[in-house]
Amino acid sequence: MSNIKEAKIEIPKWDGTRETFDTYQFKLRAITAMNMYPEVLDQNAMKACPTLTEYQVLLNQLPGAVGTDPNRNTKVALYKANQQMSGYFCMGQENKLGVNAIRNTRFPTRKSL
Repeated sequence: MSNIKEAKIEIPKWDGTRETFDTYQFKLRAITAMNMYPEVLDQNAMKACPTLTEYQVLLNQLPGAVGTDPNRNTKVALYKANQQMSGYFCMGQENKLGVNAIRNTRFPTRKSL
């Protein structure tokens, strides 16, 4: 049996239709679990995800220093996991329907993309 970290995992594909969404969502949940960040699909957990501007501020803070956000490491990890999942979402779209669905969620104040 090969090491899970060495396994090649295919990014789930979605054609943007309701009929195939359940399978796509199931596979995305599996990928988040395998990558050890299932919180990126949890709406409540994602409320703590920093914006790009907040993330950049966190990166300039020294862990444990006075004035540093006590949740700095958690927020930085959540932002990075969110960025990776955003990439999976984008790469998994097989046609304009899925791509347009993602484009409709893009705003300057959004957490990623």
